[in-house]
Amino acid sequence: MLTLGKIYYQGSGTDKDLPKALRFYEQAYQVDQNNRLVQNQLGIMYYRGEGGEVDFRKAADMCKMAANKGQAGCQYYLGLMYVNGEGVTQDIDTGINWMKKSAAQDFNIAKNWLRENW
Repeated sequence: MLTLGKIYYQGSGTDKDLPKALRFYEQAYQVDQNNRLVQNQLGIMYYRGEGGEVDFRKAADMCKMAANKGQAGCQYYLGLMYVNGEGVTQDIDTGINWMKKSAAQDFNIAKNWLRENW
């Protein structure tokens, strides 16, 4: 399921289809709820509304799991959610700490955000 989600998310060898990608990632999560890659992808997709509606609460739940497992993308998005109070209670210090963890892994978006905003 993870591979099919990635294929439809990226449009690799087929048309890009975000709703279908989301369904496959959600199925992959049902099979293995501890998979950090699935948690990361779902968290980002829920945050951006890719394949469905924006859902900050679901994004926060997925990103918390993935961020605690070292996923830089979700560390960045979780940081944004804390800074902005999206899906979580606003806590700027916690948000900045997640951003720093992401930036420490050379996640350029987080590094740029910190440089511009902190």
